[in-house]
Amino acid sequence: MKTELPSILLSTEIPFPSANPFASRVLSAAELLFGVFLVIGHNVFHIVPNEVIVLCVIGLVSIRLRDGSWSAMGFKRPAS
Repeated sequence: MKTELPSILLSTEIPFPSANPFASRVLSAAELLFGVFLVIGHNVFHIVPNEVIVLCVIGLVSIRLRDGSWSAMGFKRPAS
């Protein structure tokens, strides 16, 4: 009996390639540095009240801006 892998596991393509890879990398680096600032600011210096909420919101906004829709994160009505 042959088992088939779901097609999503076999896909290696980037769904929405960036038109400007350098700008995309700079934006990713800025997001990383801001995340590091939030975590260290909360855990070490106690200047940020709660980094988890801020990181979640920034992550959602980042994915929305990069991919163009909420359905890229799975926020869509199921097909069935």
